[in-house]
Amino acid sequence: MRSGRRVLLLTLIIVVGIALLGGLYALGRWYENRDYKEERQQMTEGFGKLPTVEYGGKTYVKRSDVNTLLLMGVDRAEEDTETLSFRDGGQADFLLVLALDHTNHQIHQLQIDRDSITDVPVVGVLGNEVGTRQLQICLSHAYGGNEQERCQHTLQAVANLLGGEKPEQCISVWLGAIHTINSRLGGITMEVPDDYSHLDPAMTKGAVLTLTDEQAEEAANRFDKEYSSEFAAYDQMIDAVRAITEACE
Repeated sequence: MRSGRRVLLLTLIIVVGIALLGGLYALGRWYENRDYKEERQQMTEGFGKLPTVEYGGKTYVKRSDVNTLLLMGVDRAEEDTETLSFRDGGQADFLLVLALDHTNHQIHQLQIDRDSITDVPVVGVLGNEVGTRQLQICLSHAYGGNEQERCQHTLQAVANLLGGEKPEQCISVWLGAIHTINSRLGGITMEVPDDYSHLDPAMTKGAVLTLTDEQAEEAANRFDKEYSSEFAAYDQMIDAVRAITEACE
């Protein structure tokens, strides 16, 4: 008899507990939604709110059909990554933000000068986050214990430069990848922007060449030593990106 009462009492406790939990959940949902009025086709209100940006006295709503990507070139060979410290990951000498418009099938580009000054996330000698410093944006890639951390630091530095707009994804290309990229594309065809005949007799200024893997790698390795002007250097980088894009079509 006593065991039957215990079972009954336990059953009542469970039922009451479930009822209380259900009541608390319903109360919480009511409290959460009491000031919310659903408006269909108003994705800038309430649930599903899209980010907005204030600029020039106007409000712009972020388009859901546009994705952003940061493409950067790092001044080290990929095989160096295993020996790097937390503060010596190489510089992002080339920074290009791409906006991929899926509706209009367009790609918009924003080139960022490597010497642009912005708040850069930095880490200590043991890899601990220690805040930000006003540095050249190319140095943002130097900090981190692995490539994922270095990319995140560079993405945040770009966001700091662009008023908080952080690219969604990042692709880093190391010098060691130049050989592979050129090979996979069957050779990148481009006009030689300057006289590189000291590297290869065929690489004279104005010559249109389909680069061999060795020519592409040699040109990339000597790249930073051949130009005194950052603007001239970026012009060649953009030409190379354009040539790669055409080779991919």
